[in-house]
Amino acid sequence: MGMDEAFEIAKGVLALWKAGLSVEGKELSETDTRLKLIDPVFGDGLGWSETYIIREEPVDEGFVDYTFRKTGRNFFLLEAKRVLPNFDLPVRSDPEIVTIGGAALSDKKLQKAIRQAAGYAPNLGCPFCVVTNGYQYVIFPAIQELPLAKRKAVLLADITAPACFKMLYELLSYDAATGSALRRYFASLEEVETLTTPLSFVDNPDRELTRNRLWSVLNHLATRVLEDRPESRIEIIENCYITTRETRETDSQLRDLLARQPPRLIRESGSSAVRPFSREKTSIGHALESAIKDRKTGVYVLTGGVGSGKTTFLARFQHVVEPALVNEFCAWFKVDFLPSGKPPSGTLTGEDDIESFIFRAVRKQIGEGYANEIKTDGESLRVLFADELAPLKDTLLYGMAQDSDHARAIVNSQVHDLFHRDKAFAKAAIRRLVYLGRRPVFVLDNSDQLGEDFQERVFLLAKSMQDEFKAICIVSLRDEKFYAAYYRGVFNAFPTSKFHIGSPDLQDVLRRRLEYGLALIDKNPEEFFPAAQEAEASLKLDDCKRLLEIFIRSVTYRNRNIVRMVESVAGGNIRFGLEIFRDFVGSGNTDVTAILQTDRGRGGYVVPFHQFAKSVTLNNSEFYHAGKSSIVNVYARSAGVRSSHFTRLRLLSYMHDNQKSASAHGEGYVDIDTLREDFLGAFDNPEDLSQSLAHLVRSFLLDSEPPRVFDADAQAYKIAASGAYYLKYLAQSLAYVDLMLYDTAIADTTLARNLAAIARARDLNVRSERVQTWLHYLAEEEARELALVPPSSAFSAPLMPAIIAQINTELETLSQRRASPSTPGPSSAR
Repeated sequence: MGMDEAFEIAKGVLALWKAGLSVEGKELSETDTRLKLIDPVFGDGLGWSETYIIREEPVDEGFVDYTFRKTGRNFFLLEAKRVLPNFDLPVRSDPEIVTIGGAALSDKKLQKAIRQAAGYAPNLGCPFCVVTNGYQYVIFPAIQELPLAKRKAVLLADITAPACFKMLYELLSYDAATGSALRRYFASLEEVETLTTPLSFVDNPDRELTRNRLWSVLNHLATRVLEDRPESRIEIIENCYITTRETRETDSQLRDLLARQPPRLIRESGSSAVRPFSREKTSIGHALESAIKDRKTGVYVLTGGVGSGKTTFLARFQHVVEPALVNEFCAWFKVDFLPSGKPPSGTLTGEDDIESFIFRAVRKQIGEGYANEIKTDGESLRVLFADELAPLKDTLLYGMAQDSDHARAIVNSQVHDLFHRDKAFAKAAIRRLVYLGRRPVFVLDNSDQLGEDFQERVFLLAKSMQDEFKAICIVSLRDEKFYAAYYRGVFNAFPTSKFHIGSPDLQDVLRRRLEYGLALIDKNPEEFFPAAQEAEASLKLDDCKRLLEIFIRSVTYRNRNIVRMVESVAGGNIRFGLEIFRDFVGSGNTDVTAILQTDRGRGGYVVPFHQFAKSVTLNNSEFYHAGKSSIVNVYARSAGVRSSHFTRLRLLSYMHDNQKSASAHGEGYVDIDTLREDFLGAFDNPEDLSQSLAHLVRSFLLDSEPPRVFDADAQAYKIAASGAYYLKYLAQSLAYVDLMLYDTAIADTTLARNLAAIARARDLNVRSERVQTWLHYLAEEEARELALVPPSSAFSAPLMPAIIAQINTELETLSQRRASPSTPGPSSAR
């Protein structure tokens, strides 16, 4: 219903009262006012169905006249009063913006009703309140920093006046209220919140630190052993591939998220476990070898967690384990739907688009790897396209002499067209390779990274390619995506052989890489230390080797917390984990001189966790800058109006609580409608929700479905391993909080200046003071925000008490260690 129709209904309802209607000689009671004036205006005029109106809802202070609610989310409550005597208000035909404690709303009856409504709001988590006597309305926010008397309110002195009703309709109609019109309007009345970071008051906040004196050597070494570069991939596979072993996990939930063992649901599907890092041939290796030699066809599904090494495992089979078999018997093609970790250019939606992408990649690899067998001269192309050209004799060439100029022109045109169509060329070339004795093998990688529908189309294409080319198709995907597809019946369309690959232990990966670095230095020291500087080179050589030994000791034998941080922040992705460790090696905050001196003094030195965390977080900066660091600030506010320091943490906590829940998208996924309903029922701030979700997905703290979707197209979310680590460990760490606070924007300029004044202090007492000051500020902010959240809300539990308790424990431990320096502190300090 439009506003004009609604206005006519409201005028008709209120015309009876304006004419002095009474019931049996008495003025309308409050019940009459509700039944005869308020109900028709909201039901018939403003479009509220009875389904969404709750009357006489009990709260601690009494009963709420009306609560306007949809799918568990309260939009506003309404306190009704009898129509006469009128509220003593200024006579206005236009809406007014007034202060609740000001003269315009000084009527005692009205003030009592306002306080009554405001008192009900915390029990229900209602963000807005309405007080009305049927024709006069006061609308005000229930959730705001300001005291009630200082808050702004909308005063509608007579809703039969067109301008007043227009405002009523634009704020309280069903479509407007459920579309957050109230929140947007009152946000526009507030003064723009001025946010500033403590860092903005620090002198030279962007100062970069000098890299350590061994950087030139370490940089070259780190490039060789810690980066997965195409030119060195086979070298790394040959020298650094390791055998998986089960490791002790400090947190079973992180272990589940990192998926080291085949998840229960993967095992139930009949998948075979693969020991991917065994020096021997694995179950899938035997299956592939048998299929290739015996000319079998089939679709093989290889599952594993993020960064578990599915791609590397297949590359090792191709280049290291069975290179002779692959080179002699196979036409091996790898199609990566996420080249360089990004979606391919263009939109891959329909099957034709997916086919085009596949055969474009196949054609390129034919030119790179099989050029000797697939010639592209004129005569060879006519042989290659013989099957496609054969029908021409009965169509375009019918009745022509084959050696005529016109016939040759037609054939040339057809060959030209076929040659420039990737799909046609690739199919003809594969057919030729099969004729020459090769078995086509298609590796379809990362099909699950572009959504469930895309993944299902890839499976169907894999079956089609298997049938057409008598091929072997290997589809690799993550565990949860396989599980979701399996239980949707995707694999029922054709038989598949299923294998699961477990993630490698990052401790072993780092140890093997660093040990390989030591071996490289011993084998060819001149590569890292030029002979022209023999004396200095000798010194650097010894220091560099000893430093690598310290790193090996720190990450593999004595300090599990370092590996846990790298592993979890990287979300189980080994490549990203290696990049993080490389940041530590090259960071200007990694004081290699102090490390070496300490090791000389007492031997067996281990890098403490807080030093490692600082180096990785800051890299070469003196202070944390979100834009320069791989570490996420979960206390930062989004750009939404009245956003919160806790939205990111609250979302992580919510997802963590639901990580075992069942979903059509896979275990642990929460549908966006459910999430939105729960969050907006507690905090009426959709912009903060959407921006925070997008940031968490971009930062890999949340997984989305479809994957890597940052906007309204996301259907569901689940917590990632890195998100669980931030929530349960990093956000409660003294080192992390102390670094984050300087780049966190706050509305308290005085606090920002006070923190800036002690920004460069390293004394433990001063550090304790600034962190405690910051935690006190956060605790007050959280308490204010939770005051109006219903106790039954999924977001009602405070986060700060646990954070404060953990950091106080750390500060106490550090204080005790300083008081008793001879007593060794725990190496597991967070």
